[in-house]
Amino acid sequence: MRGGELPLVFTLGERAVAHSVDPAVPAGEVPGLLALYLGGVVRGAEMVHLASAGERRLDPLVAIGAQVGPDDEIELRAV
Repeated sequence: MRGGELPLVFTLGERAVAHSVDPAVPAGEVPGLLALYLGGVVRGAEMVHLASAGERRLDPLVAIGAQVGPDDEIELRAV
């Protein structure tokens, strides 16, 4: 992991991948970055932050780092 990257866990059904992303990247661009690991189905997927306080959909236009913290779990859901 390079300095300044945000380590996150992404799940899609029974599959999961730990991946580091630039925190300044808009959340809507992240599924495309994961297509290689989880398959093309993630493109255009809705991202949901899974936290003890409950689920929260991520705004695709806002930077991922402004919405979640390091090592958080994000679920990708087909829309």
